[in-house]
Amino acid sequence: MEEILEPKAETPRLEQTVEPRSGWREYLETDDATRFVYLIFSLVAIVMVMSFLQFRTEAICCGDWDGYYHIKVSQLFWESFRGGNGLPTFEWLPLTVLNPQDYNDHHFLFHLLQIPFLWFFEPVTAAKVAAVAFSSLAIFSVYWLLHRYKIDYPLIWLAAIFTCANMFYYRMNMAKAPPLTIIITIAGIYLLFERKYIWLLPLMFAFVWTYSLFPLLFFAAIIWVIIIGWNESRFEWRPLAYTGGGMILGNIINPYFPSNLVLFWEHFYTKFKIGSDFAVAVGGEWYPYSGMELLTHFPVAMIAVLMGYILFMPRNHKLPERATFFLMFVTILLAAQFRSKRFA
Repeated sequence: MEEILEPKAETPRLEQTVEPRSGWREYLETDDATRFVYLIFSLVAIVMVMSFLQFRTEAICCGDWDGYYHIKVSQLFWESFRGGNGLPTFEWLPLTVLNPQDYNDHHFLFHLLQIPFLWFFEPVTAAKVAAVAFSSLAIFSVYWLLHRYKIDYPLIWLAAIFTCANMFYYRMNMAKAPPLTIIITIAGIYLLFERKYIWLLPLMFAFVWTYSLFPLLFFAAIIWVIIIGWNESRFEWRPLAYTGGGMILGNIINPYFPSNLVLFWEHFYTKFKIGSDFAVAVGGEWYPYSGMELLTHFPVAMIAVLMGYILFMPRNHKLPERATFFLMFVTILLAAQFRSKRFA
């Protein structure tokens, strides 16, 4: 009888083996809860900072006229749609490539996304509130990526984002499309990391309708394909196929086709040709920073890039996928800074 009951003595042993697991699970749950609190804190902090900067003046920040143009176009869209009409005609630049016959709105989706703000505010205030909303989501999307992949010391990284560059905040507050560019690009990077490639097609389609910097996501796909090819010795075609397909469809299935292709070529050829100045003076954002301006305006960002180059190291003849991606992607953006201020 004692021999039959003997296995009961193992019960304490089982309890001892369960306790550490329960404790480890509890630790993970606590860590996740802390990170979630950090996530909410970061969102509130970002909105507060962007609101403070935007509403320090009654004008649309920051000494740039484009924000007034963009909110007016959104207002024209809404008035036309509400009246049961189609796209309004643009008649104010008849002697340019934006004449009524060839006009193309390469911020089309951005202008549509500003319309709901006009339901509640007069145009200038609507532009300012929209700028706060979009810029906050853009900065928060970067922090969310750190949260998603459980990067250590998240609040330190949040502080680094807040102090990365003064010109970054200048451009985020201008009531223009760049914040949406960041949001879409971060979404695309996440899809690449998670290998959910099929969703890159609708994302790229939306990007084409939002802003003319949509090739940025295609460059990201090229970088990812190179990394996968190096590590796995195979050609991963899907990122290129889906981003390329979205890019083609977004340009063809477009309310301004084919004028949108003409304007994109005008932008690309005029502003990216090497070895010559612009034939006609363009906005200051298209001219480059001096070397001293890069050092004084972007000290944290430049130091971060330098440290990234120094600390980067392949492991066992394999490239760390995410680190390599950002190293290559940021290098492209850094090079673009030497061409134009707008890439801040």
